[in-house]
Amino acid sequence: MNIIEWKESMSVGNVNLDAEHKQLISLVNKIANSLATNSQQATAKDLIDELTESTIDHFHHEENIFNSSAYPHSENHRLKHSELIQKLKQISETIPQTDHKTGNSIIIELKDLFNDHILQTDMAYAGYITNY
Repeated sequence: MNIIEWKESMSVGNVNLDAEHKQLISLVNKIANSLATNSQQATAKDLIDELTESTIDHFHHEENIFNSSAYPHSENHRLKHSELIQKLKQISETIPQTDHKTGNSIIIELKDLFNDHILQTDMAYAGYITNY
């Protein structure tokens, strides 16, 4: 089950960032599959932790580009990065107590977090990073 499908409309115009977004989407889909099939909670927690680390790395790459570009909303964007990382850490903490209903809620939350971040928050910088 893929809860998020990569579409060209998700492209921010930077090949490296787009590749990282695709990787993050793949991890979100793996987590959703793990939770939907009630596989071991340890597997879902490991995947959430991997998603968190990959997201942190990705955000560092974005922020390095912000530092080199004229993106005027970089501070607000950094705050959104911090908020998303905190949410991922909270989700990771809830995994050991996850039942089917909570698992479905986590799936929906992950879908919303990453769809919203890529399609709204990240699209705001797309026009500023075309040369990076």
